[in-house]
Amino acid sequence: MKALTIITILLTVVTASSYFQFEQPLKTNIDGIEKQFKSKQFKLKSKIYVSDDFFPDAGSFDLEQPLVYIRMDKEFHVQPEVKYYFTPDDTIRLISHSWDTKSVSKNLNYNEDFSKSKEQDINQWNAKFDQLQGQISTSLGASIEGNGELETKSRSGYGDWKERNIKWKSNGCTTELKMVWTEQDIQLSGGPRLVPTFRIRTKTYWN
Repeated sequence: MKALTIITILLTVVTASSYFQFEQPLKTNIDGIEKQFKSKQFKLKSKIYVSDDFFPDAGSFDLEQPLVYIRMDKEFHVQPEVKYYFTPDDTIRLISHSWDTKSVSKNLNYNEDFSKSKEQDINQWNAKFDQLQGQISTSLGASIEGNGELETKSRSGYGDWKERNIKWKSNGCTTELKMVWTEQDIQLSGGPRLVPTFRIRTKTYWN
């Protein structure tokens, strides 16, 4: 009987440790969720603005500054940054997970030499995307848009980059998974410098 009790407890812990939150969590539960992953909270030093491109109808919500956590990922060389966006009544509206070499918590030096970095290995990024796609599909089923295939995009003056996109909708929430990968290093005339970008991001939102 004692052995059965121990097994039941372990199963309960594992089930509660879902990596993604597809059911709208309470803001009061966020710390507890992140403690399961031994995450460290990160204090923002500047204000984050959310556009309608990033979160559909963002302007309809008076989003507060997000709670930001850095999780440990032993299977990948970039640690994910998790952001919880909420309204003044503490309703969580958007959760993002970003594996991003330029995330706000990294205080990136834009003069850093990326040419010798293992971060540019697209095979590693594709493998991570495939893992996340499988993980999300197991929970949400078939996608409603995109299939995650690698595509090459281009824009005049901005060079070429590679993308993978896929979207799910289930139980009132929408989840997007996107990868952006480019080694380009371009100084725009009279504008900013476009440094290499290696990023995978998931967004789950309720709007």
